[in-house]
Amino acid sequence: MGFSLALGVLPKFVICRKLDKVLSGLIDTSKRCSNKEQNGQYAEARRDALKGLTSICSTVGLSATDSGCLQRDHVAAIFDALLTALEDYTMDSRGDVGAWVREASMSGIAILAKLTVQFVPDWFTADLCRQIMCCLVQQISEKIDRTRAHAGNVFLELLHSTSPTIPHVPHRTELEALFPRCDLDTLNWAAPSDSFPKTVQLLSLPTYQYPTLLGLLVSVGGLTESLVRHSSSSLLQYLKQASSRSLGFQ
Repeated sequence: MGFSLALGVLPKFVICRKLDKVLSGLIDTSKRCSNKEQNGQYAEARRDALKGLTSICSTVGLSATDSGCLQRDHVAAIFDALLTALEDYTMDSRGDVGAWVREASMSGIAILAKLTVQFVPDWFTADLCRQIMCCLVQQISEKIDRTRAHAGNVFLELLHSTSPTIPHVPHRTELEALFPRCDLDTLNWAAPSDSFPKTVQLLSLPTYQYPTLLGLLVSVGGLTESLVRHSSSSLLQYLKQASSRSLGFQ
């Protein structure tokens, strides 16, 4: 596990000599295997591989013209690994250890998205932005308070980023109205009573309906009283209001 983190802090001139091999090794390590027992045992290794990839992005940099930096294919492969990691729901005796992987992935997405927009904005496509925002929306709807809080902070960071401004955010105007800039400091994502009444409003935005429902259904079936009460009541209240306004799901 420590080797992945060590690779991430090597100086640029060392990494560049074996950049393709380093990236390939870390990406392979970040993936789950077919053996469920090993998936639980190596959750930390997958987490650290993602952290290593993120560090390399910051160290090496991105460029369309400098062969010593990450190229478009590299960035696409890293984004793919980060987004795939958000599907890691590995469970073992310690609980949802996949949450460690998902949190590392979200941190990496925030950093790489900003780097891409800043240095090679053409690489940050509308489809990529849609995938990122939808994945984050699912995470801000889910049951683990710590993970939900981390997802919410990353979500707001990308939505309200000004240096650089993240382009192609679906329904940006509606999102900024629902989650104003002041929420960066005031919204407690870890508190179900604060987060779910806002999160369910995303069901009115077609792009975010499905990932919001995926997260909410997990939360409604959660184990803690506060989580179940606030997620289910928020969802039911929204559905009643939607029915009264004759707004169905698309």
